[in-house]
Amino acid sequence: MRVITYREEGVATAVGAILTILVFVILLTVFVTSYLPAEMTGYEETYSSNLMKSVMEVDSSVNLLFIEFRDGEIVTVPFSLESGSVPVISSPTVGTLSILPSSSGFISVSNDTTKISSSGGVSAETNNRYYVDQIYYYELSTIINSQEVNGSSLGNIVESNLITAQRGDNGTIILSVHLVNLEGGPISISYPGPVILNLEAFSEQEYQLNGNVTIFIQSQFSQQIYSMIAAALAPFTSLSIQHTITGDNLSLSISPNGATVMTDVSEITIMGGLSS
Repeated sequence: MRVITYREEGVATAVGAILTILVFVILLTVFVTSYLPAEMTGYEETYSSNLMKSVMEVDSSVNLLFIEFRDGEIVTVPFSLESGSVPVISSPTVGTLSILPSSSGFISVSNDTTKISSSGGVSAETNNRYYVDQIYYYELSTIINSQEVNGSSLGNIVESNLITAQRGDNGTIILSVHLVNLEGGPISISYPGPVILNLEAFSEQEYQLNGNVTIFIQSQFSQQIYSMIAAALAPFTSLSIQHTITGDNLSLSISPNGATVMTDVSEITIMGGLSS
C-alpha cells in the first residue's frame, strides 16, 4: 500500500498567504469604496466653490468696465480647472471653461422707436465625478448655478445686475437695465491647471426709453430670469407687467399704470478670449 505524506508547514504557509491576500483585498475595497470617494468629494467641493468665486469675479470685472469704461482696456480673470486628488490612487477632476456662442443669453429691450439687444456669456463646468456636478453661467448680467441632480438640471440665480428699479423725482419710476454683449465664442478649454479669461472692452452705449417697454429673452433659464425680474419690480404696484414663457423664450411687457416710467439701458460690448 502506498503511503501519502504531506508537510503541515507548507499548508500553513499557503493558508497564511491566502489570508494575507484576502485581508489586502478587503482593505483595498474599503479604501476604494469609502475613503477615496470621501476624499475626492471634499476636493471637488472646494474646487467647485473656487470656480464659482472665479465666475463671480467675472461679474465684478464687467461691472468695473461699466463704471470705468476705457476703450481697449483689458481685465483678466484666473480660473483653476483642476481639483485636488489622492496621489497614485486617483486623478484630479478637470473642468471646462467656455465663452458661449452669441445665441446664448439673448436679450432685447425695446419700445416703439428703439431696440437694443445683446447676447453671449461664459460658463464654467466642474465635470465632477463624486460631488454634485455643476455648471456656473454668467449671462444676461446674471450668475446662475446649474446642478445635475438625478439626471435633471436645476438652475438657481446666485446674483444678478440685469434690472433694478427705483423711484425718482415726482414719483417717476426709473428702470435700469444692464446689458453685456460678450463676443468671441464659441470657444472652450479643458486644461489641468490655471486658465485665464481675458475681457477687452470695445464699446459702451447709453439709451433712455420712455413709456411701454418690451423685454424679450432667450435662455434655458427663462423661468428663473422671469422670477428674478418679477421680484425686483414687485414693490412698484403702478407698473403693469405681462409675460409669456414658451420653452426658452420669455416675452415681458412693462407698462405704466398711472405713473411715469423711464427705462435707462446701459450696454457694453466685450471681446472675450481664453489662454492657459
